[in-house]
Amino acid sequence: RDALREVVISGTSAGVFAGFPIETSGKTGTAQVFGKNANGSLKADSAWYAAYAPAKKPRYVAVVIVSQGGFGASTSGEAVRKIFETLYGVNGRTVDPAAALFPKGAPPVKLPKISPATRPAGSKP
Repeated sequence: RDALREVVISGTSAGVFAGFPIETSGKTGTAQVFGKNANGSLKADSAWYAAYAPAKKPRYVAVVIVSQGGFGASTSGEAVRKIFETLYGVNGRTVDPAAALFPKGAPPVKLPKISPATRPAGSKP
């Protein structure tokens, strides 16, 4: 756990999570992509980032991979930050629980009921 926390404090995702009001822990990754694009240029590496928050008592996990997204935290880390901002209601350096995705603190326990009357037109059961 300490190593994953250090990734956010002084490691590869420190810049992405600088000033973030909730302690997170994470791990960046880069996967090389073999081959060339249609224009002959080399394909860019794929980037991934996995994180959990809060760091001391994890509640949420987010994992993002961006095909040909470059360095691990540069694209995928930004996406994970946006996910956590939405989950917690983060605006800048402040947290507004009323703006959180789940204002009562937890996702719904039950899935919504779908009936023929509520099913989108043209969809199949």
